Amino acid sequence: MNKWIVIIGLISGIFNVSAQCDHTQLYPADTVTPIMDWMMIDSCSKAGQFALIHVEEGMYYGFSTLASDGSDITYDSQLTLRKTNGDLIAYNDDAEANNLQSIIYWTANFTGQVELHLSEYDCQTNDTCGKVMVYMSEGVGLSEEIAERDPLVYPNPSSGNFLIKLTELEVNSIGNIVITNLLGQTVALLTNPAATNQIDLTGFKGVCVILLRDKQQQIIRSERVVVE
Repeated sequence: MNKWIVIIGLISGIFNVSAQCDHTQLYPADTVTPIMDWMMIDSCSKAGQFALIHVEEGMYYGFSTLASDGSDITYDSQLTLRKTNGDLIAYNDDAEANNLQSIIYWTANFTGQVELHLSEYDCQTNDTCGKVMVYMSEGVGLSEEIAERDPLVYPNPSSGNFLIKLTELEVNSIGNIVITNLLGQTVALLTNPAATNQIDLTGFKGVCVILLRDKQQQIIRSERVVVE
């Protein structure tokens, strides 16, 4: 699996359009219009439903069930993004930052409505209320140039002490660095990162995820770190 969180249609990555779910129950009844911050579609979205989302051509959108983005969904979720005629736009089952949850980033190539289908794996329903989060931005994150940079973390695997090294472009573009565990829970937060950042996760064992977020809190790059 590619380590980078990337833009659908621009860079090949973890959001492979290779599977899909399709539901017929619309909820909420009104079309959702995203804002330039993470917002919930509804406080009680359920797996087996879909929401209508208004999108604008050229705008960049995020759809997420990650706790780090504000979702409270705990079951193994799937997200499917479709045009209203049923054509598949994007699908995600396992986000890089959380093996149980899902995230899709997409730049709209038309103005209109899209359907966001929420499922429990494998395309199942679930009556548990949950928050699906949506985000809009004028930008599309950093370019392919960043996705092709050297690894963020040295060494990897690590004993818990490692360096996060950023390029000059990244230092000038990002807002913060979030380190999460595989449940999406924040382990560490760097609010003013430098070109080289010393991290001490002594006592942590397992896999953590380094998330670079820009000043609008879009994830522009990620990398997993194994702490032994």
